Amino acid sequence: TREDYLRWFSHMKEMNNKVVRIYTILPPIFYEALHEFNQKQEEPLLLLQGIWSPDEALAGEDRKGRDAFTPEITRDFRQEIKDAVQAVHGDVTLPERYGRASGEYRTDVSQYLVGWILGTEWHPYTVQVTNASHLDMPPYQWKYIITTEKASPFESWLASMLDSLAEEEMKYGWQHPVSFTNW
Repeated sequence: TREDYLRWFSHMKEMNNKVVRIYTILPPIFYEALHEFNQKQEEPLLLLQGIWSPDEALAGEDRKGRDAFTPEITRDFRQEIKDAVQAVHGDVTLPERYGRASGEYRTDVSQYLVGWILGTEWHPYTVQVTNASHLDMPPYQWKYIITTEKASPFESWLASMLDSLAEEEMKYGWQHPVSFTNW
């Protein structure tokens, strides 16, 4: 509830936390409460927004890994990136979907955002399958993100997802730091 979030944010500030990291898009009430809380703070609580990767699709039903460049995987991840950017900027209505946050996101908390963290764990088999499927792929070179000459195909795929994130955020005139995670 709003009250829960406000209480938690207050406890975080008491512990001298400066940043709250979330792994995925949370319900609209989280962003509303963060904005409300920060309106009363001399030093706001900052946000590190995670974007959940399509980890089950990447792992595959048999858990032996799938090629990250599979069109539906890339499409779904790009949509999750777009949804996250729009949620942080208070500019999206997400439909109800099992296991996902939904609702009307109308509160822009981008001024509190310190950066983005893309993904969850990358299954080793997914990395292997992706790399083996694209042996002759040139390194990723695009608008905001480029890879080194020695980048693997999976690293190029990650770079392309980071580039998608940067492009989505630029639609709002922002450039926050971007990163990816790995467990």
